[in-house]
Amino acid sequence: MSNYTDDIFYDRDDGARRERRERRRQERERREKQVQSAKAQRRRRRRRIAAFVSFVVLFAVITVAVVNALHVRDLMNQKAQAEMRLTELQAIIDEKNAELSHVDSPEYLEQQARSQLGMIYDGEILYKLRGTNEYTAPEPEPEEPAEENPAKPR
Repeated sequence: MSNYTDDIFYDRDDGARRERRERRRQERERREKQVQSAKAQRRRRRRRIAAFVSFVVLFAVITVAVVNALHVRDLMNQKAQAEMRLTELQAIIDEKNAELSHVDSPEYLEQQARSQLGMIYDGEILYKLRGTNEYTAPEPEPEEPAEENPAKPR
C-alpha cells in the first residue's frame, strides 16, 4: 500500500522520467536531423562533383573533336597540295618524255651542241655575251651570188 509520500515520490519520479524520456527523444531527433543534414550535404557534394566531372569529360570530348576536325582539315589541305604538285610533276614528266622522243633527231643534237657546248660550223663566228653562259651564233647571212672579179678583197 502506498502512502502519500510514496505517491508523491513516484509521481515526481514519473515526471522526471517523462522529462528524461522527452529530452532523450529530442536529443535523438536532433541527432537524426544532423545525420539527415549530413547525408543531404554529402548528396549535394556528390552531385556537384558528378556535375563537375561530367563537365570536364564533356569539355575534353569536345576539345578532342575540334582538334581532330582541325587536323583532318589540315590533312585535306596537304592532300590537295600534294595532288597539285603531282599534276605539275606529271606535266614535267610529259614534257621530258616529249623531249626524250626528240633526243635522237639531228636537229635536236645540233641545237644542244650549239647552245650548251658552243659548237659552230666552219666559217661561223661565235659570240658569247658577257655575264651569261649562253652561246649565240649570228644568223647566217644569205649567200650572195659569186662575183666575177675574184681580186676584190672581202
